[in-house]
Formats: sequence, C-alpha cells, structure tokens
Amino acid sequence: MSSASPRPRILSRRESAARLLDRRPDLSVERKQRRRARDLADSLGNQAGVVDVLAAWLEANPDADMGELSSALGDRIQLRLASLPPAARTEELTVTARVEEAFGLGWERIPDERCRELLRVLALCADAGAPEDVLCDAAEARRKDLTAALDGGFVVRGDDGLVRADPATLAFIVGRG
Repeated sequence: MSSASPRPRILSRRESAARLLDRRPDLSVERKQRRRARDLADSLGNQAGVVDVLAAWLEANPDADMGELSSALGDRIQLRLASLPPAARTEELTVTARVEEAFGLGWERIPDERCRELLRVLALCADAGAPEDVLCDAAEARRKDLTAALDGGFVVRGDDGLVRADPATLAFIVGRG
C-alpha cells in the first residue's frame, strides 16, 4: 500500500475550460472567453478542484469575465512572488503559487468560520468523503454552511451521497489550518 497522497484530478484542456465557464453560459458563447478559460486552466495545471473554485468565483461575480478573473488572480500571484528572490521563482513554485492563490480567491468568499470548519473536518476524512449529516454534526455546522461549501466549488456531493473534495483542495484546506 502506497503512502503517497492521491493526485489531484487533472482535466483535459477543453474539459477544464468548459467546466470553468459552466456556471456562466453568457461567457461560454464567446470564443475569446473560452480561449482565456483554457489558458487560465492550463496555467493551473488543469486541476479539477481549483477549476471548480474559480467557476464558483465567476458565478458569484456576474459582472466579471475571464479577463477580470485572470487579473484578480494575477495580482495575487504577483504580490506573492514579489516577496521571493528571482532565483527562487521556479516554474514549479509559480504553478503552486497560482493554484494556492486561486483557492485563496474562493476561500475569501466563504461566508463564515463554520463553513471553513466544515471544510477542515472534511479534510480529516481525506478522499474517503463523509455523509452530509455526519460532516455537519462533526463540524458543528449548519446545512447552509455545507451549501456554501458546495456553491463555493470546494466540495462535491457524490452519487453515493458522500461529500468529497479533490486532493488539491484538501491540501489547500490542510495548509490553511
């Protein structure tokens, strides 16, 4: 049995762009927006978890388009990387920073601490997931906190009824402590 953590789910370039724009059909009809969505998803390694969080950000900001999302994310990344010496800015570190800052955009939208606590408790379950009622009870959270986590793209409800998060999402949550 391997002790390595599960790898994030990687989407195809086309699937990433479609998923990123899924909650915003007004943007998905524009070729320029689809191209920007593909480029942004590529810069994040086409990871399903982060794409879902950014899709939720777009949905929550109906006046924003892919350019504004890219700009908001770019500003965060530049601030983060500016504190590092140029020699430390490797491509791997830059991709990691992009992914973490993308999750950070979504994290800031979480309405309150109970929802964040629900996500922390889910992180303890790793990729096994948890039944909704057990998760809410363990986190002392309300159903609306679970709904906020679902709407925020941080978790999904599986066909088996369990709430789960992508491994990259779990890593971000654990890192937030």
